[in-house]
Parts: sequence; structure tokens; C-alpha cells
Amino acid sequence: MGKKLVSAYVLVAIVGAATLAQGAGFKINEQGAKAMGMANAFVAQADDPSALYYNPAGIAFLKGAQINLGSLVIAVPQTEFTGTTPLSGNPPTGVGSTPVFEKAKRDLFIAPSLYATYSLENLPLTFGLGINSIYPLAKSWDDSSTFRNQIQNISIKPINFQPTVAYLFNDLNLAVAAGIDVTHAIVSLQKMPYGPDPTVPNSAYELGALGLDGTATDVGYNFGLKWKPRHDLSFGLAYRSEITLNIEGDANFIPTTG
Repeated sequence: MGKKLVSAYVLVAIVGAATLAQGAGFKINEQGAKAMGMANAFVAQADDPSALYYNPAGIAFLKGAQINLGSLVIAVPQTEFTGTTPLSGNPPTGVGSTPVFEKAKRDLFIAPSLYATYSLENLPLTFGLGINSIYPLAKSWDDSSTFRNQIQNISIKPINFQPTVAYLFNDLNLAVAAGIDVTHAIVSLQKMPYGPDPTVPNSAYELGALGLDGTATDVGYNFGLKWKPRHDLSFGLAYRSEITLNIEGDANFIPTTG
């Protein structure tokens, strides 16, 4: 059996509101210490087990059994908001016009990752398994905030399993790989719905407390290609398919007004 490599990393990232507002803004690309040191320009390099995420073909060049274990600790700061919301003012009347200043709660969540590979001695085949959390998200506001009718707490907790196989064409120093992505997510949301009184202008009356809890699972695929024409030169190509998560679950509503 070849050399066993264990590399662990603990990374701390600060995610601001502007980042979360962008498309795919909560995607976590930081899946390995070495790749982070290269600003995640790792598709062509892909020379440790985290290649399963960046370019799965890279595992074909790894020898023996190797493991990469890590965890990304994300500290979400207090997002600040200044402006008006449907509840800004003095509910239940005269709402929606008075500017307010709000701060979100500080949130902390962890995105672990595990990448393991094993190459056969007599065949140019390498097998790999990646377990990670690519799209976690959490945000919380005070129960009394002017956002409480839209959101009080929300969390998305996904986990992705990626079994992969890679083949190395030794004569060409060319590797190809393919795998599947099985993603399971747990989603939670709490808020306090409000409704207007048609007879009272600019009104908003509390209706109750709403909680949503659901799960979803979907399957995608990935493939990669890596070519090393020289020992100090390599080219890489990787693709990961779209995964659509259709959330199914339960909603619980507790009314507070009749």
C-alpha cells in the first residue's frame, strides 16, 4: 500500500451581506488548504485528495491510499440595515414609512469536508469518495426586528457525497474521471406573518408564528480531465452538473390573533 497522507486544515472566513446577495454567493469553494494557498486555481494542479472537488481526474496520479480531512468555520457578522420595511414604524398602524436601523445576529456554522482516494497497484484505476458541504447558509434576526414578518431564522444544511472513479492512460499521461453527486439538504425557516386591515391605511397586524422544516435530495454528475505533457506542466478541465433541490416538509402555524 502506498503512502498514506493526512492533511488537516481549519479555516476561518467572514461572510458579509454583500457576498450573500450575489448569485451563488454562499457557495464554498475553499475545500483544501493547498488549493486555498493557490487562490483556488487548482483545476490543473489537482494533486491531493481534494482534487475530487476541483478536478476529479487529478486523483488518477495519486499513489496508494490518501486522505484529506478539513473543516471550514464561517463566522457571519452582524449584517446592518438602514431603511424602511413593511413593519417599520409603530405597528399595527402607521407602518412602512419610518426609517429604521437593524443588526442581524452573529452566526457561526461549520462546513466539514472529507476526501479519500485509493489507487490499484496492478491497474491504472483510482477510486475516490468526497463528502462535503458546498452550499451552507444561516442568518438570524431578533424576534422583535422589523424583518420578523419575512425572516427570523433561516438555515440551509446540505451534505454532498461524491463517489468517483479515475483512469490513467500511462502512455499519454492523460487521466479521465467521472463521478456522481448525491446532495441531501435540511432547510429550516421561522418568521411571524403579518396582514393589513383593509379599513385601516398603512396597517399591519400580527397573525401568528410560522415555522417551516423540510428536506430535499437530488443526484447530479461530474467529470474531469487532466493531462501532464511534462512533469512541470499540466492542463485540467472539470465540470459539475446542476442539482435541483425541491424542498418537501412540514409547516407549523400558531395563530396569535383571531
